[in-house]
Amino acid sequence: MRKSLGAVMASRASRRVPGSVLLIVGVCSLTALTGCGRAADPSASRTPRESKNAASSAAPATSAPEPAACRRVREAETQDLPGKVLGRCIDAYITASNSVHRRVVSDGPGASKDLIEWQVKPFQLFAKSSDGTQLIILGERAWQRSKGKWAEAKQGSTNPDESIAYATYLVTRRTHEPGYHEGYLAQAGTWKFSRSQLLRVPDSTEQVKTRKYVATSAFTPLGMGVRVTAAAIWVDKNGALIKAETVAELGGFSAREVETYYDYGLPVTVPSAPRG
Repeated sequence: MRKSLGAVMASRASRRVPGSVLLIVGVCSLTALTGCGRAADPSASRTPRESKNAASSAAPATSAPEPAACRRVREAETQDLPGKVLGRCIDAYITASNSVHRRVVSDGPGASKDLIEWQVKPFQLFAKSSDGTQLIILGERAWQRSKGKWAEAKQGSTNPDESIAYATYLVTRRTHEPGYHEGYLAQAGTWKFSRSQLLRVPDSTEQVKTRKYVATSAFTPLGMGVRVTAAAIWVDKNGALIKAETVAELGGFSAREVETYYDYGLPVTVPSAPRG
């Protein structure tokens, strides 16, 4: 039977010492940023556009012009590309847009739904999962809400909640900094062009023309023991990442993750620091 990686790590977490927290959180960040194997709640599927009560006409999924780093991707058309080239292009587009929204859905028992919106400069991020867990990052400070209680991320803290919050902060910053996708996709070597495909923008009738690329080999991202056995990405003509699908394994269990990227360049809504 297929289980989510988050469910596996949740059971292991109870037997691990605080020193291993970073590894545990890192695995969860790969499967779903803050939703490490949680029960799904339909309320978490609401997008930033819905929460802001925006007009019914959807904004484009992408808006920034093509960065210079994406020229090779555009000119390649139906050719296969090195992961480093694709990743550099994706990072450049995110940096040029300065903000992006992401939806993550994982399957299997303990499935989760997560929403993440972040701004590159100055760095701000807000993530919420389907069980009510939340993460706020404002520059070098972060707070995590779990089981109805907030904890500030503090390095070296003997408080387990603060220690876990700090581990979450470190991994989240690492996976949302410019340059992350270049290193991540490079580990799979060459990405094979699969086909051109129209994808619908979340909460919109708009469709975006994309190119689908498939990883030609399995890889182990971030060196944390999680083996990605299958992966595919969809990018548009400007180099914006529109969708990503990943199947990853750990300890004999596997999970499938689907990520959707949209509302590039639109404002993000990050709550202020929690009181107390």
